[in-house]
Amino acid sequence: VQRNGVVLLAYDDGPFTLQQFDRKLESRFFHMMGDCLPLRWSAIHHFYDSKVHDYVTPFLLFMMGPKMRARYRTYPGNKRHTRLPLLEEKGISKGILPEIMGGKDNFDIVRWIEARK
Repeated sequence: VQRNGVVLLAYDDGPFTLQQFDRKLESRFFHMMGDCLPLRWSAIHHFYDSKVHDYVTPFLLFMMGPKMRARYRTYPGNKRHTRLPLLEEKGISKGILPEIMGGKDNFDIVRWIEARK
């Protein structure tokens, strides 16, 4: 992971309002991702289908800092059926994506946690 890095796939499907955006929480989140987690972020792909993100994205880019900003890619107005071809262009096959994103991986987090108890 440290040699190649981690790819983060973020997607927002719901209709969001500007009142639901919390600047302080987002700032803490990006601080945690960039400074506190000992990971090398190779890419962040953010899929969203809400017009609010068009207003919020410049603020998010400012909070990220230059290193993370260079790795951040946005895909505005993307529905679920258009995500898979975009990800396959980047070399991410749908075989490793969870079913909720339209992929084929049937990962059960509850079963995984139980197996490690």
